[in-house]
Amino acid sequence: MTYLKAFGYQNLKTKDSLTLQSLIPVASVSKLFTALTLANYAVEKGISIDTSFNSILPGNQRLSSDFEHISLADLLNHTSGLTDQSSIRTLFFQVEKTENSATCLNS
Repeated sequence: MTYLKAFGYQNLKTKDSLTLQSLIPVASVSKLFTALTLANYAVEKGISIDTSFNSILPGNQRLSSDFEHISLADLLNHTSGLTDQSSIRTLFFQVEKTENSATCLNS
């Protein structure tokens, strides 16, 4: 069972109520959860954060050679060299040439 309901105001001045579709800017707060999740994963799998991102992908999946140098530490320290959303999207999605549809690497 899942309970879905939004509480509070989206805008305090106008008293617009929050909805389940409301976007809430969390800014850097999410970095803490990302770092803790990655640290837990690294400890659980016995890997270093200096490990290449490519080496932990499942099966024979690999990122393009443009991203070969990126380590988990680079992602956490924001020193990976990724500069825009299209580069980041390329990390996790590959485009199938036959149908022109995006497919997640994890599928």
